[in-house]
Amino acid sequence: MNQNRNVNKLTNVKGEEISLNESYLSIKEVVEKCGVSRSTILRLESAKKFPPSHNITDNRKVWFESDVQLWRTLGAQAFYAMYGKQLEQQVA
Repeated sequence: MNQNRNVNKLTNVKGEEISLNESYLSIKEVVEKCGVSRSTILRLESAKKFPPSHNITDNRKVWFESDVQLWRTLGAQAFYAMYGKQLEQQVA
């Protein structure tokens, strides 16, 4: 039984396919790692200055740990400069 399935592969902000070893972070874990409040994370995400979250169920969203680590390395302004336009186009 060979069926072509139209499955969207998950990718990180760099456009790389997410591996099975990727860790997911809850909002609580993101807040702890980044040292900023939940509302700041959500505001930065909305402004494309923080990696996007991904819904894994109807009521649960997570962030890819690799994306959060990239943001921590770059900071909000550099993250936006490198990935902001790309993230804006994904929404459009």
